[in-house]
Amino acid sequence: MLSHTSVTSAHKFRTSLFTTAMLCASFALYAQTKVDTPATPAAGEWTLSTQGTGRSFAFSAPPSSPGKPAPFSARFVGDPHSDKHSKGVVGVEIFIHDLARYKGFDFDAFEGPDAPAAAKKLVIFTISAKGKAAVKMRFAAAGWYPQSDSFAFGMVEVSGKPGTPQKALLRELAADAESVQVTIVDFRDAARTIELLVPVHSQGANFARLLEGMNR
Repeated sequence: MLSHTSVTSAHKFRTSLFTTAMLCASFALYAQTKVDTPATPAAGEWTLSTQGTGRSFAFSAPPSSPGKPAPFSARFVGDPHSDKHSKGVVGVEIFIHDLARYKGFDFDAFEGPDAPAAAKKLVIFTISAKGKAAVKMRFAAAGWYPQSDSFAFGMVEVSGKPGTPQKALLRELAADAESVQVTIVDFRDAARTIELLVPVHSQGANFARLLEGMNR
């Protein structure tokens, strides 16, 4: 069953590449729908959110005990709207929580528009589907600290721009993908990584919704 909450704001979800960090605050105002998730390799909950022309599809992994993977969330977004005042975006954000579990990982290298890691493709998505070879996609990420013990990696692009890897990623996820392995490589030590598993089995239609109204 799907449960619903009411819309709490009439503002549309739009932003530019220079205001990516504001994305995280804007989603608190969305109407949300919990999505039933079949048995998958990782526990967690999917939430489909809409507001105006903006849509998001977010996965939240639950808190875990010491020695187990730290909690995280992945938020996939799409807004086809564009006018002279604002432009919609498409892409994904990864939020890492409980940073103390990742001792030695250089989060600071990803923070801010002038971050040394900003131009390097250090976030890798490996998309797996039954009967198909795994697909790997690499992204450079913009980073920020939404809270003192959390870090966000944002990989978004203006939705009106054709042929972006962000759109290609969502198309892969909409095409019967089973799971996505997200690997975040440390800027200074390539042997140090953060590994996250996002279960996407049977969620293809929801990823396709993020691309509605957009060009290729």
